[in-house]
Amino acid sequence: MLQPFSSRSVTVCTLLCILVLLMGVEVIRAAKEKQSSQSTAEAWATEQIGSLAPSDCSEGRQLLRGGSRAAGEQLTRTHALHRLLAVSWQKLPYAEPDTAAVAAAELRACALLSLQHTTALRAASSSSSKALTLLHAASFSFLASALQSSREASIAFGEARRLAGVVTPLVAMWDVLGPFQHGKTELDGDPLEGLFPPSASRSNDTRSGILLAELERADRSITYPSELPDGGVVRWRELAGGSTAGSGLSLSFPGVRWNDVAQSVSMAALETQSWLVGVIHVHSSSRIAAHCRGITHFSIDEQPLVGDVYNKGMVQGALDLARGPHIVRIRMRAKVQGQFACTFAPVATSSAASAAGSGKKKGSSAVEALQLFAPSALPDLVGLHLLAPSFVAVPVLNLSPHWLSELDFSTAPADSVITVAAGEEQPLVHRALHSIPSLAPGQLSYVPVRLALREGVSGKKLSRCPPPFSISLTATAIDAKGNKIQLQSAPVSIHLRCSQWARCSTRRHRCTNMLRVVAAHVFGSHFVHLSAAALQGSCSASRSC
Repeated sequence: MLQPFSSRSVTVCTLLCILVLLMGVEVIRAAKEKQSSQSTAEAWATEQIGSLAPSDCSEGRQLLRGGSRAAGEQLTRTHALHRLLAVSWQKLPYAEPDTAAVAAAELRACALLSLQHTTALRAASSSSSKALTLLHAASFSFLASALQSSREASIAFGEARRLAGVVTPLVAMWDVLGPFQHGKTELDGDPLEGLFPPSASRSNDTRSGILLAELERADRSITYPSELPDGGVVRWRELAGGSTAGSGLSLSFPGVRWNDVAQSVSMAALETQSWLVGVIHVHSSSRIAAHCRGITHFSIDEQPLVGDVYNKGMVQGALDLARGPHIVRIRMRAKVQGQFACTFAPVATSSAASAAGSGKKKGSSAVEALQLFAPSALPDLVGLHLLAPSFVAVPVLNLSPHWLSELDFSTAPADSVITVAAGEEQPLVHRALHSIPSLAPGQLSYVPVRLALREGVSGKKLSRCPPPFSISLTATAIDAKGNKIQLQSAPVSIHLRCSQWARCSTRRHRCTNMLRVVAAHVFGSHFVHLSAAALQGSCSASRSC
């Protein structure tokens, strides 16, 4: 016989139905707002393009005119137009007062021309490629940078963010100038410094070297002296930035006869340097993480950052960038040819996680502000006893804009056999070590963490090698207003290798070293001086230490 529902059950079901209904209404409202915002941006863009006169941006129109209508050729011409836009945008802050308004109007006209061109390409294509989408977003970014109205600029940046996320994840097209001879082993002077000295006529303009030479990169006919290629001159040329973020790029110079250079000079002449200049677009003021592999250093808007020259994946830089275009410069050292890769992503801190999250669908997935990496050296479990010393150096990277303190490590799962030692053996207050200072913004540090068997667990109670466990880190930051911010890292998996005492006879040298360490730890340091034969004999007789 069916039991009637109680009044309490009916109330709970009613509340659940109301909650589901409200959630559905909220989803529909958000979708309508997104569609309305997109329609508003498209209508605004159409209105802006309609104000473009046929005579506006004549140099840009010349770049787009003629040639094949193939998709690759169209993208190449679009990149050439964006190169012109980038140079015009770089010159704008240094324009004379009487010509600044004209330069700003020309920049706006060329940005509208680029927007018109990319809109037509997207309409003609059955499926817009990622490269074309990024170029379309860059057109909105250049246009927003040239607008005087903050409301219109917000509309343009909002559409660029919808298309490409918070920041473009890669440089779409690099401009390369080189190769030039390289002097010192690691660092050398700018080879263009002598060609472009600082201007004596402008007190507010201290640019020189590459900062002036890059303003000529839109004109491919200009030459620069170099001792390496045939003819003794080099020109600006392009290098495609790859189709996906993080894809490796190869920089080569087919116009140089390297064998002849090595034979006529020496092998040292194969060490060269070249300049690479690219543009990234930030569509919402954020903290941006930059990771460049295969190079020693690079810069964004003249702010130097360290490169990940050994491809470890741990060395990254982060800086706060305003919305708009930003110039990335690399002075790359190579031997005949070089490989590198650069990726850019917003940093997800507690205050910016919601802002960065919107870029995940468009390729600019946010990276954590506090990152752990797996340690390269780990202690063994011998006979299911943790060898001493059991300290591991855990790489910790702070990409947040704050100093971090109160570092607290934890292990998971909760019943894991291995845990982080507690009490006086916590890594940051261990008496045998110096106190670890706070982590500075952008700092990569190896933090000592002591591992131990969980209290109450002995080697005899363990019937098999423990499964992998994970460690995570929590740190405290203080923002500009004095508020405390808790940052949590993603967990890092650790798997300790297990060995048995019974294998001493087959692994004599390795086991002898392990026995010495264990004996010194358990019985005292004088056991280190025991002979290897005595230790091996004891192990062979009892099969247990």
